[in-house]
Amino acid sequence: MTLRNDHLLKESQQLHQSLSKMGSDVDLASKHMQCPEREAMNAKGKAKEVCDNTGTIQETAISQIKECEEDMGERNALAGALLMKLLSLEEEAKEMRKQAEEGKKKYEELLCKLKELSSSKFSEYSLHVLDCCVFALKVKSR
Repeated sequence: MTLRNDHLLKESQQLHQSLSKMGSDVDLASKHMQCPEREAMNAKGKAKEVCDNTGTIQETAISQIKECEEDMGERNALAGALLMKLLSLEEEAKEMRKQAEEGKKKYEELLCKLKELSSSKFSEYSLHVLDCCVFALKVKSR
């Protein structure tokens, strides 16, 4: 019986050792399985954070693009207004040049007439009248 007990005790110890080793192996395998799960959870969290950051960056970029488009619209409107003003001033300058040419032409015509009259047999009175006319034209052209 002792032999049998010894044999059963030995088998029991061997089974206990095998069971203990299996338990260690199961624990190790469980840890190995938990590690990828933890990594997957961490990766999922990081991916969500990146998506959130990307959304924020995208919203900021869209906002900046809208501001730039508004600024460009305002600049284009201002450029158009300035161009219209420039064209208006150019037309006004052309008109003023035309009036100045006409005034110069009239002045030269009157000067020629004055010379003709002064060289003719008119009296000094007629010269005085012409001087008054020339003076009046000069005042009017100013």
